[in-house]
Amino acid sequence: MALEGNAAVLYDVNDNAAVGAIGAAIEAGAVQVGASDGTNIRALLADTSGRQRVVGAGANGAAVAGDPVLIAGSDGTNARILKTDATGALAASLSPTVAGTANLTNVASAVTTGVLLAANLDRLGVILFNDSNRALLLKYGATASATSFTYRIPAKATWEMPLVFTGTVHGIWEGANGFARITELEA
Repeated sequence: MALEGNAAVLYDVNDNAAVGAIGAAIEAGAVQVGASDGTNIRALLADTSGRQRVVGAGANGAAVAGDPVLIAGSDGTNARILKTDATGALAASLSPTVAGTANLTNVASAVTTGVLLAANLDRLGVILFNDSNRALLLKYGATASATSFTYRIPAKATWEMPLVFTGTVHGIWEGANGFARITELEA
């Protein structure tokens, strides 16, 4: 059956189709699409424009229970809403993490691998000055070597940790003289 314009097709119990205009009264005997709540048949809700309405429980901050309609999501325990601006675009609020402590250490250069920084879950960043006339081979993890390193820091150069790594950091120099001047930033 071809439909023109704004029309809907409803079927009666004998599979006879009845075409009606959107918003028109439903004729007697027409079968409506519905759903079940597990016990009873329930009609699907529509607004005055024919758009389906979905109703769910779950107020902002309330514990997630049953099958709430989550327009935003959950923090793992509670339902949370998304904040939008006047146009409906997502409004994000990013709060940068600020370091409140700077721990300074000096590590003497060596031609054998050594610990530059112990593991630290509170680490937010690192600034290192290679105060040597030889390159420093820095490695995220244990046992830095000429063939196993993460960064090569030239002599008299400053290096800033680009991504926070909270594990142990080892280093080895291409020649022993000078120090690694390290500033470790924490919250």
